[in-house]
Amino acid sequence: MEFGFVRLVAALLVLWMALEVKFTAVDTRLARMERLQQRIAEHHGMVLVDPQLEPVRALLIGPGRKRNRLAAIKKYREITGADLATAKAAVDRIDRGEPSSPH
Repeated sequence: MEFGFVRLVAALLVLWMALEVKFTAVDTRLARMERLQQRIAEHHGMVLVDPQLEPVRALLIGPGRKRNRLAAIKKYREITGADLATAKAAVDRIDRGEPSSPH
């Protein structure tokens, strides 16, 4: 019984290690693709907004901009966990059309 448990733990450890290698490779490839996407966008004069920050950008569009700007700062802090000064600077960059990443 104990030998079977050891074999199971060993098999799970090998599986975990294989998945870790695969996920690392996928993360590396994704980062490379995101850098290429950013370079293409910059070449064409476009600004990419992180999809995670789309609710922040949406709050900066339309009437009531002052009130919505405060809501955008609050939403940025909620999404990213950033402090107030960082969130304000990031929302200012998004408002000016500059890229701002939550990382």
